[in-house]
Amino acid sequence: MTSADIRAALFNRRFKRRAGDGKWLYGYAPGVKWVQIAEFCPNLAGCTRWIDVFEMAMHDSDDLRRIAYEIKVSRSDFLAEVKNPAKRSVAMMHSNQFFFVAPVGLIRDYELPQDCGLIEVDDNGKCEIKSNATVRYAREPTWGFVAALCRRIGKLQDRQ
Repeated sequence: MTSADIRAALFNRRFKRRAGDGKWLYGYAPGVKWVQIAEFCPNLAGCTRWIDVFEMAMHDSDDLRRIAYEIKVSRSDFLAEVKNPAKRSVAMMHSNQFFFVAPVGLIRDYELPQDCGLIEVDDNGKCEIKSNATVRYAREPTWGFVAALCRRIGKLQDRQ
């Protein structure tokens, strides 16, 4: 299973439609309450930390919640992430929930860092929340964050 397969599974989970070849980069549809963006950097001044998939609720009824997803397709990559919490610090700062997303069986529940959840993806692309992430306070978005979000969506529209 590849990162693109997992991104497509997350897209399908949220939007209930197929993402085709897994090369989607953002998703939003009229009547849908969420926007989902792949490979998002919330900084304007260059990027050293990317959020694999970032979702944001578009309405107050969903508390304008923000969710960050870190995709892991190898055990060694996950273990390196756990040893270096700074790698997920940007995603944690800008999100109300943080999930690792991995193929079934790659990550064990007891290995999850505090406040992190786990979503497993099976060979059919079905996502299942194995451990829910704590809903946390997230830093209010700055204008720089909003500008980075808009710039990323604009770049992705040009690529699709």
